Amino acid sequence: MNDNVHRTSFHALRLKRLGIDTYQEPVIYMRSDCHVCRAEGFEAQSRVQVTLNNHSIIATLNVVTGDLLAPDEAGLSEAAWRLLGARAGDAVALSHPPVLESLSRVRAKVYGKRLGDADMRAIMRDVAAGRYADIHLSAFLAACAGDRLDLDSEGQLVASVLSEKAAAGSSHVVIDIPVGDTAKVRSRDAAQTLSHRLVEIGRIIGLTVQTVVTDGAQPVGRGIGPALEARDVLAVLRREADAPVDLRERALRIAGAVLEFAPGVAPGAGVHLAREFLDDGRAWKKFEAICAAQGGLREPPVAAHTHAVTAAQCGRVTGIDNRWLARVAKLAGAPRAPAAGLELHVPLGTVVEQGQPLFTVHAEAPGELAYALDNIAAQPGIVRVEAEP
Repeated sequence: MNDNVHRTSFHALRLKRLGIDTYQEPVIYMRSDCHVCRAEGFEAQSRVQVTLNNHSIIATLNVVTGDLLAPDEAGLSEAAWRLLGARAGDAVALSHPPVLESLSRVRAKVYGKRLGDADMRAIMRDVAAGRYADIHLSAFLAACAGDRLDLDSEGQLVASVLSEKAAAGSSHVVIDIPVGDTAKVRSRDAAQTLSHRLVEIGRIIGLTVQTVVTDGAQPVGRGIGPALEARDVLAVLRREADAPVDLRERALRIAGAVLEFAPGVAPGAGVHLAREFLDDGRAWKKFEAICAAQGGLREPPVAAHTHAVTAAQCGRVTGIDNRWLARVAKLAGAPRAPAAGLELHVPLGTVVEQGQPLFTVHAEAPGELAYALDNIAAQPGIVRVEAEP
């Protein structure tokens, strides 16, 4: 991919000492209407890199209102003040912190993977450097406790999914299980094991469960993020010419499985019924009625800032990292910022030219766009393009 992207932006504020004791937790205080919060997309509990005289710390943002701070001022907790060696009136540079790569090891631990020495060292380095927020530390400690308590990670997943459906009053449930190298379920065998467990546990608690094992090698549809995904869904329901074909077919398959729960619908006939409902406009009319009952249909918002990430060479798309695409969408502000996320332009197998857009990042704040692009530049294989012989 082309790494000619923006660098993370830096903004300066003057420091004001507030005398707030947060024990050892570095905290930064900013007004909700200050230009830095707006430009960078910061909100309460965001992690912020604070730099003074080439020395940086990572602090948790608390947003204040009223006249405690001027719009061009930031306050620091006493812990942060000491770590920076700050003085009143100092100008500090504020930016998004680098992505914590070691958090992927914590996530792996949460899902039951054993960590090696290198994994533990990476986590401990970031903990010692103060890069982990309390919630990150809590997640790591809870995951480690699982080893001592011999918790069943897959069992917890099954229990969580099915208990939620049962609590909602469901009697019949269809569950999509995507399988792929960067999906949550990595192999067909693992999917079949999970499927059997969901069906059996569902039966025990009075749920009729049908699973659909699908291809998770790449995202379904083009958009990742609330507004972009909604736009894909509307295109399918409206039967637009450029609607994502893969999303249409996935939706029909799952809708067909739901319809087959109905009396008189034979196995295999559900998808044909679903296709009829979509093609003759009945699905769109029903969706319009649902929206009308909830206040009316509104078009998805459009992001103010976008940037296309392009192919560094010509060739064929041979791999897509779903996890990194989801991470990029989150770094750009999704799902908190409804219009933020990314739009994928090239599915697997696409032949691309050098400079052709692979995906476009959407953000509501310029700082979040720059933050996402910085991290894309450090991870060039998100969409893998291999030269053809």
